[in-house]
Amino acid sequence: MRLYNLKIRTCTEAQLGQTPKNKLYISKSFLEKEYIQHQRYATDIANQLGCCSLTINNYLRSYDIPVRSSGYWKNKKRSQAYKNKVKETMKGRPGKSHTIATKLKLKKTHLGMKYSNEVIVRRMRKVFKANKSKGPNKPEMKLSNLLACTFPKEYRYVGNYKVMIERYCPDFVSIQGKKVIELFGNYWHTRLEVVKRDKRRRRVYKSCGYKLLIVWESELQNVPKLVSKLTKFNI
Repeated sequence: MRLYNLKIRTCTEAQLGQTPKNKLYISKSFLEKEYIQHQRYATDIANQLGCCSLTINNYLRSYDIPVRSSGYWKNKKRSQAYKNKVKETMKGRPGKSHTIATKLKLKKTHLGMKYSNEVIVRRMRKVFKANKSKGPNKPEMKLSNLLACTFPKEYRYVGNYKVMIERYCPDFVSIQGKKVIELFGNYWHTRLEVVKRDKRRRRVYKSCGYKLLIVWESELQNVPKLVSKLTKFNI
């Protein structure tokens, strides 16, 4: 090849089956005019010349022309001419803007929406399916072991949304009868919004015919007293 002065292709050109292209030359005066004076984007100039924006940036650096950062336009005020140009560009695109009255109406409608129990249960199970690692935490594991020793094969953990009573998921359910045991954390279940929700939970369990026992996390420290409480509930 060298003997006959033939051009030797690189490995990349040989794999693509392409012949080497002439290198694009961009003058410094052109970049100063377009990039600095006219404030055009590098991508815009690249599209005009049919090259990559990285090529434009490399030329800018080689000519010691400062390259604008991605957040350059955040603190800059756009000219009215530029705003009109963008407005004309966006005019033919799909989509519409709502009036303030319509936005307020949509907001009120969304806030007033009431979902059925089936929809809520389906969404909660979908969330659990996406997070398969969910399982009993340490206090729930401790209570589960205590129930297994005190009442073998009578209570099972269903806090992973396996059992739903309307829109509520209990922690433990009796296999033999309608009995529910809920384990409440002393911090979380003393918050005002959670207390209101727990009241609704009690009403739902009662309306569905379930007998409810609430075990507080602090009660796990006194096992004999807790066993006595569980035994009275299970009679």
